[in-house]
Amino acid sequence: MASSVAIVMDAVNNLSDALSSVITTVGAKLSQRPAQAAHNYFKQEGRDIVYINVMNNLSVDCDCDGNPASPKMMDVGILASLDPVALDKACLDLVFNPQSVAEFVGF
Repeated sequence: MASSVAIVMDAVNNLSDALSSVITTVGAKLSQRPAQAAHNYFKQEGRDIVYINVMNNLSVDCDCDGNPASPKMMDVGILASLDPVALDKACLDLVFNPQSVAEFVGF
């Protein structure tokens, strides 16, 4: 009898894992809809989307952390681009190689 209870509990565990995977997949798909809708709208209208990053009080911790570490970089600046990948690359360049960027902009 004990072995059959273990088998049933294992089946319940597997079923809950499968259900969790389905919920995660559906949630990921639904979360992409607003961004995809905005992208399609602007593409249809022939308009561009401007991406903006504000680099201020940068910490090594996630902004969701209730007790984050002190900022390692203070006010770096505000960057904008029509290309989100280029924008993120520029932000990384400012974080990891600030001296070369300062020389480039004349500081």
